[in-house]
Amino acid sequence: MSQLRRTLATLVALLAAVTLAACGGSDDEGASTSASATTGVETEKVSLLMNWFAQAEQGGYWQAQAAQTGAADGLEIEVRQGGPQIQTIPQVAAGEADFGIAQADELMLARAQGVPVVEVFGGMDKYLQCLMFHPDAGISDYADISGHQVAVAPSGGFWPWIKGEYDVTDVKEINFTGSLAEFKRNHDLVQQCFITSEPYFAEQEGIDHETLMVADAGYNPYSQGLFTSEQMIKEHPETVRKVVAAVQEGWRQFIEDPTKARELVMEVNPDAEQEPFDFAWQTLKDGGYLGDPIGGMTAERWEELHTQLTDAGVLTKEVDPSTVWTDEFITQ
Repeated sequence: MSQLRRTLATLVALLAAVTLAACGGSDDEGASTSASATTGVETEKVSLLMNWFAQAEQGGYWQAQAAQTGAADGLEIEVRQGGPQIQTIPQVAAGEADFGIAQADELMLARAQGVPVVEVFGGMDKYLQCLMFHPDAGISDYADISGHQVAVAPSGGFWPWIKGEYDVTDVKEINFTGSLAEFKRNHDLVQQCFITSEPYFAEQEGIDHETLMVADAGYNPYSQGLFTSEQMIKEHPETVRKVVAAVQEGWRQFIEDPTKARELVMEVNPDAEQEPFDFAWQTLKDGGYLGDPIGGMTAERWEELHTQLTDAGVLTKEVDPSTVWTDEFITQ
């Protein structure tokens, strides 16, 4: 089964799970509230589920918890670490978490399968995905990838779109594992990466490398965005507003000073190290990856993404792009 078919098959299964959860749901779903023992003031607790292990690329969300940026609004934020077995879209849609992190193209595909999720905060304004290759591979543009071996993960729309847009042919695709071992050995290999991660480790291992940013190719979905369920938006719009304001402030603080977020990430993820974390933070800061306003989105970007996924053959069911996102909660 192809990578994209596996992705769509997963979404169909997720929709069935969401439907069952909705049928058996209770009135207790959604953010919970409790009263402070000292002040008696009601505090609303919300959970944010990350899409991978705690890391700098999620820094603004961890900052929101570390600094409790929603406290003035009576909001207590709990950020939950993700991992290989975590699928944020079905878990949020089923009410197992209040909010989650995903890429915009993942949400578009989920929505096309009827999963009722909506992006409320755009996260990164520039897609972090890139393609890494050896300087002696003869690659200077995306079309030059033709004839090479390519390591890509079994999800997302960027690679099918690049192949079609730049007429990339005669490639041998292998599964992306996240390891640099094969890349170090094989100078024919082109490997997907995050600009905030793999280039750092390649540098540390003395591996000569160059990169092409996927966003520069013209495929630029919002990255590390915050989404929630339609039910949450309908039943708790004020909670959504508070959460968006809190994470927007969290990202602002994180870019200025990552200390609190880094301490929390190190505590939650024992495998996290300060130097790679700081490299990612510096890359985000210097590269201007956050938009203005932070987390802001436009209809034009979502419509373009819809067209690109359709043209690439990734999006095979019709979906109205306007149903996948809203900026009504963003502070401009």
